[in-house]
Amino acid sequence: GCAPGAAGSGSQGSGPAEGSAARQEAAPKEEAEPVAEHDYETEWFYVDVPDGWTYSEDGGPNTWFVEGPTEADDGAVVYRFHVTGANVGADGNVGGDTVIVGGPRLEQYSAVVGPAPDGTAVYLFGVGAPFFATDGRFEEDDFVTIVNGVTDPDLATIALKTDEAEDSGAPSVDEAFVAKARSGLSVPDDPSITYSVDGPFLWGAEGKYLPFIEFYQNGEPVASALCWEDGTPVRSIYAYTAPE
Repeated sequence: GCAPGAAGSGSQGSGPAEGSAARQEAAPKEEAEPVAEHDYETEWFYVDVPDGWTYSEDGGPNTWFVEGPTEADDGAVVYRFHVTGANVGADGNVGGDTVIVGGPRLEQYSAVVGPAPDGTAVYLFGVGAPFFATDGRFEEDDFVTIVNGVTDPDLATIALKTDEAEDSGAPSVDEAFVAKARSGLSVPDDPSITYSVDGPFLWGAEGKYLPFIEFYQNGEPVASALCWEDGTPVRSIYAYTAPE
C-alpha cells in the first residue's frame, strides 16, 4: 500500500478532509458584558455612589445598601438608602436618606428632587447623617435639588431620568391635549386664538407635575389651567372669558 500522504491516496496532509465533521470550527467570540452606567437604577431615577463604597448589608466600613422599594399608605413608592462610613461605631458614621416617588408633598420632606418623565414627583427625606449630597436652590418654600451639580465627593448623587420632552424645555403636547384643554375651558374653536404651554409645575397635593396651558385672543390671555397628561383642566382653572 501507499504510505500516508503519498500521491494518489487522496490525503491532503494530516488535517481533516474538507467537509469532515471532525473539522474544528472557530471558537465563538465572547461578548463583553455591558458596563453598568449607574450604581442603582429605577424607572424614575439613577443613583451613583463614590468609588470607595461597596454594596453590602453587613454594616462594614464604606458599605451601602438599599431597602425597598415598599409602598406607603398614600400610594408613594419608598426607597431607603443606607451607608456606613470608614469609622464603624463612631458617632455620625451611619447615614441614610429616603427617596419618595409620588404621593402628596409632606412638610417633613427635606427636598424636592423634581419630576420624573411620567410627571411623578420625587422627594428626599433625610434624618441624621446624609446619604445624598444635595445642592440646589429655593423656589418659594421648596428647596429644589440640582442633580449632578457641585456635590460632596464623599456622598452619593441622585439624578432623575428624563425624556426628550423634558430635555427640550417646555412640555411636549399633541393636538388631542390642546383639544381637551380647549373643550374643558370652553374656548371657542377660533383659529385666531393661540396658546402656549409652560411648566411642568408641581402640584404637591397629588405629587404630580402638571403642564400649564394658556390661550390668547387678540394678544390677551382668555383662558388657562394646569392640566392632566390628557389635557383635562384640573388646577388653577380660568375658563374662557372673551376680551373686552
